[in-house]
Amino acid sequence: RRAPGAGSTRGFHVQQISQAEIDDVEDRLHELGGRLLGVAHPAGLPRPLASVGEDGFVRNERWPGVTVRVDGRGPEPHVSLVRDRATAGGAAGPVATEALHATPSPTANGAPPDATFTLADPETLNRWLESWASVLIESKAGAGIGPTPRPPSVARRVAVAVALAAVCVAVALWDRDRLNDRRQVAATELRALRAPIDEATQLRTEISRLRRELDELTASAAGPAASRSAWTSGLPAHLLDAVADCRPSGVMVESLGIDWRGGQVEGSSIALDGVDRFSRALSDRLAPHGVHLVPRRRRLVDDGPRIGLYEFVLDLRIPDLPAEPSSAAATAPDPRGEEEW
Repeated sequence: RRAPGAGSTRGFHVQQISQAEIDDVEDRLHELGGRLLGVAHPAGLPRPLASVGEDGFVRNERWPGVTVRVDGRGPEPHVSLVRDRATAGGAAGPVATEALHATPSPTANGAPPDATFTLADPETLNRWLESWASVLIESKAGAGIGPTPRPPSVARRVAVAVALAAVCVAVALWDRDRLNDRRQVAATELRALRAPIDEATQLRTEISRLRRELDELTASAAGPAASRSAWTSGLPAHLLDAVADCRPSGVMVESLGIDWRGGQVEGSSIALDGVDRFSRALSDRLAPHGVHLVPRRRRLVDDGPRIGLYEFVLDLRIPDLPAEPSSAAATAPDPRGEEEW
């Protein structure tokens, strides 16, 4: 509802109503052959309900949830909201010449008792409805009425939805073949673009696999050498342990020497097979560490009536030994000589 404002300012009073109530009113009007143009709050009838003098009228209207004042003292009635119902007809505003209650009320709302009306009275209700009808027909209402479009019914909505769905299906069927062709072309182009990427990915995978194999081979090749190097760093102690563990009964080890050319084990045995067993056991013990045993000398030095005494010399070829002290020493003959086993 439009309300006059101060100066050129335009003001409006807004009231809400549920859509269910609008639908109910519209259905009833439709049954009577009418059509709903709009909905406005019934407050603010711009005509007096009682006789008025030359000064016009002032009416206070009390409705559920709102109280309004209709000031008809000017050329055009003015409708305003009353914030405080208790001051509707006192010093806070002009003296009301009449009052209207939507429901019966014991108070006169600041108006004379003979000018206080209630819509519960059939005569007042008829007069009020006739006045509003006259105002609307003459288009002189202070409250403007705008057309309210009738919302489509459920059947109409269903029909529209079905029609739209049919149109969409028709368009989809008409365009389906073309879309399939375009999709196939796009898929072919995508495969062509992805082919180099897939090849590069396979190459990277193969390179990674070869690198892992190379690392494994390098580690496996370096493992024994590193193990032999670590074993050689403690060579004297390792050789003593090996000789002690492999020496059979009847074999005596008299010396164990190590120099840049290798190692040498000297000793004697009271049995010929004792030397052979000692040589085989010691060779098997030292072979995993890269140390090779070479029997160099074995001879009988004492042939007693019961047992004999055999001397033996075993040479050890040891890897990772320090370099020779000088070239002259490297060319010097081995004073130990070579004898057949």
